[in-house]
Amino acid sequence: MRSPNLTFPFQDFLGYPALSDDKFSSLLEHLSFGKMRANDAVNMKPPKGAVPDEVRDKINFIRKGKVGGWVDDFEVCT
Repeated sequence: MRSPNLTFPFQDFLGYPALSDDKFSSLLEHLSFGKMRANDAVNMKPPKGAVPDEVRDKINFIRKGKVGGWVDDFEVCT
């Protein structure tokens, strides 16, 4: 079921037909934070074999996705 806050007014502007509920659900899942975090291309990870696995595993452009999570990764300067 669609949330009333999740509308795509640009569909009409671009001339795209409305998405079916299944396609809309699939799109929302694809755009979820968890999916983005698991996507190597989004995380800018080098291809497997380009660098050692222990180096590749530490590369995460997308962090935890939690409010205030930056405190765990950065130092507060006073």
